[in-house]
Amino acid sequence: MRNIRIDIEEAVLRHGEASYRVALRCRGDAWVVMEGLTHMELTEGQPLFLCALESDQRLSRALQISAEPFRP
Repeated sequence: MRNIRIDIEEAVLRHGEASYRVALRCRGDAWVVMEGLTHMELTEGQPLFLCALESDQRLSRALQISAEPFRP
């Protein structure tokens, strides 16, 4: 999914031994949860980017969070 607007009421980011877990509580009691994220890029003023790479460095899943829609 891309450029889906959700209203986040709570966000939790946990770092385990080798990966990150993200849980976003959205309005209406919906949750977005991603586990096993291996890389995170956080730059002030830029969207948050988290992803999971397989052992051969192929992207298996990604999560980008921004206050503004991403451009195609």
